[in-house]
Amino acid sequence: MEQSGIEWPTTGRWGIQTEFLEALQKATDPEAQQWGLLANGSWYGMWYSWGWALADDPNLRYRSADGLRTTMWDSDGDAGIRLVNDLIHTHGAAPPVSETRELAGEFGDPFSAGRVMVRSAGSVGTFATRIKDRFRWSRMPTVEGPRGPAPYAMTMQPHLVTNSAETRGNVEACVEVCLFFAGREVQGRVGIDRGSVPIRKDVLASPEYAAGPPENHGMMKDFFEQPDARSAQMAHPAWRDWQRGGSPRIQNLSAILLGEFSIDEGIEQTLKSADRALEQSHESWQELRNWWQERPNPIKPEEFG
Repeated sequence: MEQSGIEWPTTGRWGIQTEFLEALQKATDPEAQQWGLLANGSWYGMWYSWGWALADDPNLRYRSADGLRTTMWDSDGDAGIRLVNDLIHTHGAAPPVSETRELAGEFGDPFSAGRVMVRSAGSVGTFATRIKDRFRWSRMPTVEGPRGPAPYAMTMQPHLVTNSAETRGNVEACVEVCLFFAGREVQGRVGIDRGSVPIRKDVLASPEYAAGPPENHGMMKDFFEQPDARSAQMAHPAWRDWQRGGSPRIQNLSAILLGEFSIDEGIEQTLKSADRALEQSHESWQELRNWWQERPNPIKPEEFG
């Protein structure tokens, strides 16, 4: 960053379309195989978060309240994916998606290899185990729209655990294991080793987690305490069909970034196929919604620090 004349970002001066975009462009030197950002269709949470921060409607979600329409690109919420597309095909500040594997080299990904300035960590949450002390920071401040920091997109997948436990007939044992992994002992170890992101606030706020190298792990607590985080809304009987339809995820998004069709064509195709999946599954979604509304929430947040 210093060699490219880029100032270290600070909260309040890290606008998506201003300081952040300028920094990505400054960091780019294709001849040296250096780029500002790594763009990939599977890291949808980053691009949709930018769109929500720039959208006219501050309350956008993936789907409408009635479960019939995909809404994440309403009210100019598509500004995020359009910017990512432009970073590749217009600004040239992100490498072509097809070159990702080559740029990764022996390090496993282009960011850890030092080929890009910024990437989304996705479900991993941190690349500290790869970058170690070679990078000064592990996390930068959250990029900002006109209303402030971009709302982050969280992904919850409890059904992957509960469905398997019910099928195998070991629900009680599974719950005990989950509670053990969510406890202070295991999560405290995660805060030290940093192979993933702790799920306890007391660990996120601990001096062990904040300690370098690299620095800036403590910023993760501020990130998770944003008041307007957006859920991936996975509690839907046809969520996978909706996802495969293009929705906010991988297939159509990667095709757009690869240049297989235009951004406008990609958005149109995505919305048509995603909404079709919602319409075909609406009755079963209503049944599921009625079922969970009749039951109290068994989770007590205060028990998890």
